[in-house]
Amino acid sequence: MRPNKSILAGALVAFGLAAAPSTGEAGFVRGVGIYCKDRFHDTLDLFRLRAGFPRDGKAIGLKARVTSLAQVGYVAFDGTYVGLDRRGVGIVDERRREAGVSVAYGSYNEMEPTFGNGFLKSNSDWSVVEDRRILRNLPYWDDGRQRHLSVGAEVATPLFALDVGVYPEEALDFVLGIFAIDIFNDDELFDHYIPYRQATTVAEPKLDGPFAKQRARNAAVKAEAERLAAEKALEEAGQATPADTEAQIEVPMSYAPEGTISDEAAEEAIRALDESATPAPVVEPTVPHEGDTDQPTG
Repeated sequence: MRPNKSILAGALVAFGLAAAPSTGEAGFVRGVGIYCKDRFHDTLDLFRLRAGFPRDGKAIGLKARVTSLAQVGYVAFDGTYVGLDRRGVGIVDERRREAGVSVAYGSYNEMEPTFGNGFLKSNSDWSVVEDRRILRNLPYWDDGRQRHLSVGAEVATPLFALDVGVYPEEALDFVLGIFAIDIFNDDELFDHYIPYRQATTVAEPKLDGPFAKQRARNAAVKAEAERLAAEKALEEAGQATPADTEAQIEVPMSYAPEGTISDEAAEEAIRALDESATPAPVVEPTVPHEGDTDQPTG
């Protein structure tokens, strides 16, 4: 099969735009790499395929959807989902409730990424350029996935759950992307032209949410590791850290991004936290004896 000349022409335009900031062969090769990566990401954007593992059997429901107008179902899930939702690939702790019929459909989602690529993070370029609705920590009309023409189904049981779907709108973005037309502002090739804004669906998680303890633990480990590293640096420089002037670390209730500290530093911080969490000494109650001079008299 001979390649379509129009497709090749569009690809060359994209390569030229990518290579424009830098000159020479290196810039062109970099542009080719970015263009191919964008096409791969646009392909992932077509699909949703996730396997769910409920926590303590907390899952039940069934849902069928053919756009926002034709959908019906009820799903309650509390556990872990593994797979991809568009280009966000990885493992997500999730508590979700959704139910309704047709346009009278609503959902509430609390989600926390535990492992995966950068697109799962709420602070990634892809997330903040546009409201992508991958991470959702609030109620939302419809199923919270923004693409109203999406098609999918989900079944949840106490043992296992499966969530599948396709996004036809993303197919148009994929085809036009071949000709260097980016209708959803999701190509790295052109993202330096896009005005950034904060994604609205990535709200601050509630302090009493289902993953608050894990977030606090992550943040505490990160803060303790940074404190230990600072102390070690001072000791190596010949400066002692007075115990009475040690600053108190305020632990933020926020998600600690992966990769900020090494595994060794995290393990050392966890040991330090566990050692510092020693129980208070037990004080035996004092039994007053007859004749004690400090006892009140009647």
